[in-house]
Amino acid sequence: MTEKTTQTGPGPYDEFARRVFEAVGDHLVAHHPGIGTDAAWTRLQDALSETRVLDHEDEPTAQSADSEATSSLEDIRTSRQLGDALKDLILRSYRSLSAFARESGSRVSEVHLLTGEGNMHSWAAIERALDSCNVRPPDVIAWWRAYVRVVGVQYVPVAMATDAFDLGVHPPISVAAEPAVPTLPRYVARAHDIRVRDSVRRAVGGTSTMIVAVGDAQAGKTRTLWEALQRLASQDWHLLKPAAGELSHPQVFECVCPRTVIWLDDLDIHLDALTLRTIDRLLTSHSQNPVLILATLRVNRYRQLDAAAHRLVTSSAVAVPGAFTGPDLVAARVVAAMDPRVAMAVEHADEGRIAQYLTGAHEVPVGPGDLVRI
Repeated sequence: MTEKTTQTGPGPYDEFARRVFEAVGDHLVAHHPGIGTDAAWTRLQDALSETRVLDHEDEPTAQSADSEATSSLEDIRTSRQLGDALKDLILRSYRSLSAFARESGSRVSEVHLLTGEGNMHSWAAIERALDSCNVRPPDVIAWWRAYVRVVGVQYVPVAMATDAFDLGVHPPISVAAEPAVPTLPRYVARAHDIRVRDSVRRAVGGTSTMIVAVGDAQAGKTRTLWEALQRLASQDWHLLKPAAGELSHPQVFECVCPRTVIWLDDLDIHLDALTLRTIDRLLTSHSQNPVLILATLRVNRYRQLDAAAHRLVTSSAVAVPGAFTGPDLVAARVVAAMDPRVAMAVEHADEGRIAQYLTGAHEVPVGPGDLVRI
């Protein structure tokens, strides 16, 4: 059997063409003296192309996804659907997958992974394919949303993240015969909020930043970060809320684009060696800058961190005291005049534990963690 010893042309070639060559290569060489194996291979490739077997020239060509294709992206929920959509896009812009591979400088194996089934999709690879197919920036967003749905993480514009309870804020107490009040009690800004606001401004200014609110249970850690998040609602930021263990997954890491808030309530359930490295990469990556990581951590869990995690958290920690004292207590009394729930907490909370009272946790005993020292 004649072997194709030297690949000519830009390559790579379809497996189908190789199989045909194995079947008829000897015949070509035998009946065309002097052309040689490489020339025979070239002739076979040309013949297959002309008959539309190799390059699918009968496929419609388009330089970008049309509106119908873009709208169909909203229906994508699985890896198979995403792969099929990418394959359809490529075949709208190129005569075949192999033509796309040749002209985009990709390997055929990479293209098959990109357009096939399984958890092999990478946003970076998808983005390169979209660029090669001249997909317009507005349509890239639709592809991005489809990718995020397939990966399975919560990723929405900050302005659409309107459910504080979904992000971990505790439901408040109710007051009998209370007038119409907002879902959440009015917020009492405290001294630690100044540092939080400064960190948010740093992120908005273009520097990736991490904030870890450290305090006792129901001391107001998550509510503190929720209020910080509201400062980004009118700006072009998105919120990524990975489940425990997801942040270290390569596909979830790929989801993080510039101007993303990463929400890590109860940071300790997320922390492992991989996640620590991922957080470090996010904070130092030029391609994803800026990101803002908002995390909460209980005092007792903070004290149990290993050395590496302790260094990370300490450099970003903001202490949230368990008790309202001094100017913070004065501020609470001012807000009490505008919210009956805050008024009840100010009047009845033991030892200034207003945040705990507002969540119905006012019977939690006072402990040494109330005075947070980091």
